[in-house]
Amino acid sequence: MQKLAKREEEIMQACWKLGKAFIKEIIAELPDPRPHYNSVATMVRILEEKGFLNHETFGNTFQYFPVVSKEVYQNQAFDDIVRKYSTIPIRGCWRTSRRNKKYPGKS
Repeated sequence: MQKLAKREEEIMQACWKLGKAFIKEIIAELPDPRPHYNSVATMVRILEEKGFLNHETFGNTFQYFPVVSKEVYQNQAFDDIVRKYSTIPIRGCWRTSRRNKKYPGKS
């Protein structure tokens, strides 16, 4: 599965939240500054090509919906991070994070 760019991930977050959405509904969920309609439409088509979204046709408009669940994407992203930093022992990561006080709990 491909890693998404920041704006693509924001669009997917909106689609996961809404379930099914038209472009204008997706735009309303995006953080400021919101991109132009045509920019979002282009990115949504790219997400379709990547296999993250699909659509239903209603006359001349498309309603988009996620094909990849948020959980599947999150798990894949986590696995990618683990693989990327697999040379660091997990226990070492926990101790490092505790020293930096980013995570509560016992070390």
